[in-house]
Amino acid sequence: MSHHFGYEVPPADEELLLMGSMLYVQLGQADKVELFLNYAVQYYPKSEQAQFHMAQFYIEIKNKEKAIEHLTKAYEINHNDEYLQQINELKE
Repeated sequence: MSHHFGYEVPPADEELLLMGSMLYVQLGQADKVELFLNYAVQYYPKSEQAQFHMAQFYIEIKNKEKAIEHLTKAYEINHNDEYLQQINELKE
């Protein structure tokens, strides 16, 4: 599709990508969770929800640096104090 139209076309809309990631969380398939979330943040980088879900994924797999990175991006999009609280807890 991207080649045909001459510009990058997302594989799915943001909601479907996030729902797909949640489905694979329930199925315990972390590799597919990461795949869906990578697409979400790649194609929707200004999405607070995509950044937040990616941060939660990294918290789950114990990658604090990446979790902080995505929580910071979510905070930059929407100054939600809960993101700052999570960032500070991860830095402790």
